Amino acid sequence: MSYGLPDSDLNSSLILERILNLLPDGTCVNGNQIDNLLSKLHFLLLSGQKAICSLASVNCYQLGGLYSRLPPHCKNRYMLLHLLVMVGSPESLRLAVKHIKSSDVNSWKMGAYILSPLMQKKKWPIDAVFPEILDALQCPGLAGPILDLANHLVRNELLEKHPASHRLDSLLRLFSQLVCQLESLERNPDSFSVDPTVSIKLLDASISILVSTCDAIGLIGNPIAIPKLKAALSIKHRRVRTEVASTLTSFRDEKGKDCLLQLAADPYCRLRVIQYCKELGIIDLVDESFLTDEAVAEATLAIWLAEATQFGIAPTSVESVARRSLFWPGYTGKVDCFLLKFGYSFRDRSYVNIGIGGPITYATNISLCQLNIDDVFAFYAGWHVENEEIVISKPTLEESCQGEILAVAKHAEKEGFAYPQLLYSGKFFGKKVGIFEASKDEKQVLVLTDGSCLITNNPGNYLDPLKSTDLWHIYVGRALLRKFNS
Repeated sequence: MSYGLPDSDLNSSLILERILNLLPDGTCVNGNQIDNLLSKLHFLLLSGQKAICSLASVNCYQLGGLYSRLPPHCKNRYMLLHLLVMVGSPESLRLAVKHIKSSDVNSWKMGAYILSPLMQKKKWPIDAVFPEILDALQCPGLAGPILDLANHLVRNELLEKHPASHRLDSLLRLFSQLVCQLESLERNPDSFSVDPTVSIKLLDASISILVSTCDAIGLIGNPIAIPKLKAALSIKHRRVRTEVASTLTSFRDEKGKDCLLQLAADPYCRLRVIQYCKELGIIDLVDESFLTDEAVAEATLAIWLAEATQFGIAPTSVESVARRSLFWPGYTGKVDCFLLKFGYSFRDRSYVNIGIGGPITYATNISLCQLNIDDVFAFYAGWHVENEEIVISKPTLEESCQGEILAVAKHAEKEGFAYPQLLYSGKFFGKKVGIFEASKDEKQVLVLTDGSCLITNNPGNYLDPLKSTDLWHIYVGRALLRKFNS
């Protein structure tokens, strides 16, 4: 896309001039076009040192003035605040803080993005930002990122005293309000909105600010916070409980320490608890069973499952059910491989499956509990491998009639699978493989064969029978693990 300029034009000043030309009367003539131009400006900024130097030569007051003129419906307007912060001069930072204090940033991710350049720089004029930016703590999208930045400065000894130390009373009020809000959400998720996505967004925002506030309270180190922290241990949310317990432990509070050590039993909390216990000098008090390779693998899978791009919530349980040292596709030496059974318990139903840790951390949505341990390892090895000599595809009409395919189809018939219909054709290092739909014992089943071995899905025995590609993964994984580990 040209964004109104030639793609070869890398002059940020010209982009700013183009945007200003779209605002002749102070109103947004074309919000989408301006958003696109702002995106291009960011692309240039992130494309190398030359672009950064070009941006630094731009008058920061021009950037600030442009931000003021852009109406809220320009969704990329916040990028100008990021640019001001990225320039990093005292003037640009003061101007950024001025606009941040009056901004309408409603997402903590957006707020974190605006301030992210300061988290990456070792030297910048801190007094141009703190303490004035603390006036923006009332903005939900900025409170967490601002406190994270302040916490970062103290933790890395760039400041001796926490910038929010003189605002501890207001921090504690904010903390208590967030705890009450979270308790209400836990009691009745529909109390804030019948739309679950709204409740989830509110929960995420509350947790983000709570974690940052809790960290700030701990770094400030004033024990007057202990009663409010203890009250927050009643919250069920595991991340919040971990943060509160860690902060209480930093105050040498026994109740907090006991809670922190107990949370090591929860796979989702375990790695964070171990890290905090190391920092607090109490790692020797953690139960040794939570420090084993199996325990770490369980914790790693629990965190992976909780990611928004995966299951979105942490599992109720995770336990290691098998461990093997194997030569694994993509690795030159043996790797410790773990099969991890995990489960979710809901009000009216439950879900159980088996994931893997070690060479990869992953869990499929295919029910693997129907397989034996050897085939679960094989499934994940076959899923994981990438090789141009291992391919599977829908067959062409011509391919369906080839001698190699007809030969493997006859093998299926010989084993009692009637009327095999080819669904997929595969090649494994030159060997022809067919996946068929066939009839056996008056049931329609899937069967994979290469003319010698045979794998079927037994659909009548399971609510979620294996699919064609699942049989392929098992076949490939069996062959590779057998070859590598014979």
